[in-house]
Amino acid sequence: MKIQCGCKVNLYLRITGKRENGYHDLDTLFYPLSVPYDVLDIEETGDVSRENDSVCISVDCTTEGIALEDNTLTKAYALYSKETGFSPKIHVTLEKGIPHGAGLGGGSSDAAALLCYLQGKNPQPLTQEKLFTLSAKIGADVPFFLINTPCKATGIGDILEPVTLSLENLYLVLINPYMQISTKWAFLRRDEARKDLTEIAAFDKNQRSCFLKEFFWENDFEIPVFLEYPFLGEIKKELILNGASVALLSGSGSSLFGLFRSHQKAKDAIRILSKTFNDAVNRIQIYDPIEILIKNQKF
Repeated sequence: MKIQCGCKVNLYLRITGKRENGYHDLDTLFYPLSVPYDVLDIEETGDVSRENDSVCISVDCTTEGIALEDNTLTKAYALYSKETGFSPKIHVTLEKGIPHGAGLGGGSSDAAALLCYLQGKNPQPLTQEKLFTLSAKIGADVPFFLINTPCKATGIGDILEPVTLSLENLYLVLINPYMQISTKWAFLRRDEARKDLTEIAAFDKNQRSCFLKEFFWENDFEIPVFLEYPFLGEIKKELILNGASVALLSGSGSSLFGLFRSHQKAKDAIRILSKTFNDAVNRIQIYDPIEILIKNQKF
């Protein structure tokens, strides 16, 4: 059985506090994307075990950096098996289309898809409330992918409120710079930063001041991440200079996106950025413009 797993971007992200246990409180807006996506190819390899044995799952993936015995899929399986006693023997081949370590939630999306698969096979599935509680133990983004609709997220990202948006006739250009950024590292650098994290470059502030004022077009990771990786800041600047009404880092990076008011402007920007950044030193992947389909609604 093959399952296609989409990704997400954060249309804004603010860090509102830090808890005694080290976790951070967030205020962010998740928006789901169908492209890029991962594929889970799940094969049943034996009878159901009732021994809550996590080795009943095996994972195969050729993407560098994916630990085959310790990943979001094995964690999701182990938690679900322990909670329900339902342990089908399965082999999962993970085909990565979502860049790894790019702030797009690929691992969380994969885990959510596996949980849905197990729920569908289990004669006694969990209640929705228990499934959401379990999924949050895998990762803060996992509950969102169970809903897979635009959501305002608070808490550590696990308190979700589906929202409606007024983003009609906008086109999203997604850029992956072929580099990985650790979310743990990004939080640490943000905590260590001595600068005002709401500081905005002049070219960015001028663009944002006239674009959907009801939104907080900010990502609190940008200053520490751009200080460490100036290349990412240059991509954001070029997105805005080439017609994006707003451009932001997604999550803790490394992916960025720009929102454009016309399809043609988005295509022109793709052409220019591809030429500017794909050289002997730098390389980026840019996806075709994605139309924001939610219409005539308000946040």
